[in-house]
Amino acid sequence: MLSNVLSEAFSNRTVQLYYFYSEDESVARACHYYPDESSVSIRVRENQQPCDEYIILIYEMLNSEGEKRFRKIFHEAQSGTVTKEDFIRSILQQEFEAYKRTQSLLKTFKLGKGEIAKSYYYNRFFHMPGDFEEFLAYQKKVSPKRDPVKEYGSQYDYLRSVGSRPNTKVGDKP
Repeated sequence: MLSNVLSEAFSNRTVQLYYFYSEDESVARACHYYPDESSVSIRVRENQQPCDEYIILIYEMLNSEGEKRFRKIFHEAQSGTVTKEDFIRSILQQEFEAYKRTQSLLKTFKLGKGEIAKSYYYNRFFHMPGDFEEFLAYQKKVSPKRDPVKEYGSQYDYLRSVGSRPNTKVGDKP
């Protein structure tokens, strides 16, 4: 499964995988970003259960396939052509699609009862609702220390501040 997702997601891009260290539960356990036009960097928090690192890696690979949509919505935020609420909602909708794809693949995982019991992600993905609005409420319930709406709102504010300066592109340092 990993090689199939890897070849699908990165047939024309380079992937870089980084591990990071944090005990802060308000920080995402994984994320991805686009350092340049032809590569994707995926960050995964270390010291997770092996099956959780695997699940979240699959999710981030699938989520990275939304690059065109992410770049478009980031550009719209930077240029001020999208509201903060629409920016946040667009990002979360794109992520929701990757969650659904991961959930579908998760049904084929062959994990033991012990692995499932220790897993942070397995049940979160497996029991995730298929409706977007229910998904938003579910995320708050299963990850109460993280607030993606606040995180993406801050990201929007940063992009707007960058966009108000001449000759500045997304990714440039403030």
